[in-house]
Amino acid sequence: RSWSGGGEGGRGFDVSMEHALNILNMQLRGAHVGVYAAVDMNSKYSWKANDEGVPFLRPYSVDMWKRRAGLTNYEKRNSVLLFHLRDGSVVTLRPSHPSWMHECDDSDVPLPPPGVNVQDVRRLDLLVLIEEHTMTFTHRAQSSAPDHTSIHTHHQAGMDGVVELADSFYNELFNDGFARADHKSPYQFGSGRLSLTQLESTGLIKANSLEVFDRDGQGKVSVPVYLQLLPFSKRTDTPALSNAGHSLLHFLGTRLDVGDAASEIEAHRQAVERKMSSKKAEFFDAILKESKDL
Repeated sequence: RSWSGGGEGGRGFDVSMEHALNILNMQLRGAHVGVYAAVDMNSKYSWKANDEGVPFLRPYSVDMWKRRAGLTNYEKRNSVLLFHLRDGSVVTLRPSHPSWMHECDDSDVPLPPPGVNVQDVRRLDLLVLIEEHTMTFTHRAQSSAPDHTSIHTHHQAGMDGVVELADSFYNELFNDGFARADHKSPYQFGSGRLSLTQLESTGLIKANSLEVFDRDGQGKVSVPVYLQLLPFSKRTDTPALSNAGHSLLHFLGTRLDVGDAASEIEAHRQAVERKMSSKKAEFFDAILKESKDL
């Protein structure tokens, strides 16, 4: 469907309604995440890099683990271990887990997760926290409005593969091909879909890759980048958002059960009728006050 209209000088124009609806159905969402990869870190937001600014790979293999190679103090507090077992399953181990490592173990070697035999570990991934980042995504709304009272409906709507990377800061699409590595976006957060089902198994989401320098192989290689959802900042006006758990659907705002727009509109109407202060009025009053203070 399209419609045409005349303009100055008799010029006409066509606007595709399908294209307009496509834009209207695409919603921008945000989440606060921890960014993890196999990178050698000095501290949070500071990685070890070569002269070109390319971060160094942090290798940690099964053989290194069996030889009791230890983790750094930073890695002990800020990393995630993925144990890939021979049966195809993956077990996640974090510093918060009771069996992370013995407190009296001077070698700083992580212990195997409960129920995991060392001989069953096929591969080991050490993912180190690089930084925390508030990033943006896009979520495609369903063409038919779901039942707002059904948690299951919103869960299914978000799990149908409609969440895509669209970060406004770390966006590889904006990179200058002639710039140094440390002047470009190191992450590919500008495009690509996120597989939400990974949350069910590892609690992490794979988000494209990162170029690192392998000091052993003396060359550049790509390693996967993972995102871990971090809690919302506490909001006194909406306490429920503080308890969103690890569901990406909450963080991206696709779980509409945490709010009831219809009730809020009705509450505002009643407040106006009774000449009482409403949340909307209080919000604008706060903005005006802040403006005057600037």
